[in-house]
Amino acid sequence: MATLPCPCGFQGHPRRGCSCTAHQVNSYRRQLSGPLLDRFDLFVDVPPPEPGALLSEPPGEGSAAVRERVQAARQVLAAVKPSRAVAPVRARLEQAVIDWGLSGRGAQRALVLARTIAALDGRSAPRAADAEEALSFRRGLLDLRATAQAPSASAPCRPTQATTARPASPRPRSNRPRRRPGGS
Repeated sequence: MATLPCPCGFQGHPRRGCSCTAHQVNSYRRQLSGPLLDRFDLFVDVPPPEPGALLSEPPGEGSAAVRERVQAARQVLAAVKPSRAVAPVRARLEQAVIDWGLSGRGAQRALVLARTIAALDGRSAPRAADAEEALSFRRGLLDLRATAQAPSASAPCRPTQATTARPASPRPRSNRPRRRPGGS
């Protein structure tokens, strides 16, 4: 799932300015719930390309080379029976749970991503550096989740239990269906 950083889409853009207020950005980000964000494995900020780069030859590996690396990683993952995380990896993920408030689902997804990173490097077991790399992809999600859960300064406080009670109705309600205006 891709999402814009703000309603206008230009927050952090190098050449265009954002026209959104802080309240609009916070309201926009609060639409993404914590449990939904928890299901994302990767959070990658993609800056806009330079105008000249749009029409030039793309840099990096070709599709065939990437396909070979992915197929090799799949073979490594298929050959290895998933087991508990090794001590350094487990320690780093537990520390992320404590420091960042990472959920159990988030820690499990980071572990799966660390295993994938290790497989892409041709290793059957992840190392602490792989867990750190996997967690680096979740840091942006944690920032978004913190924004989504933070109360807005302009948002009204929720009423307490005592103020939510309705006053007694002066007349009892009828069980008859209400007539529609202009209809029969």
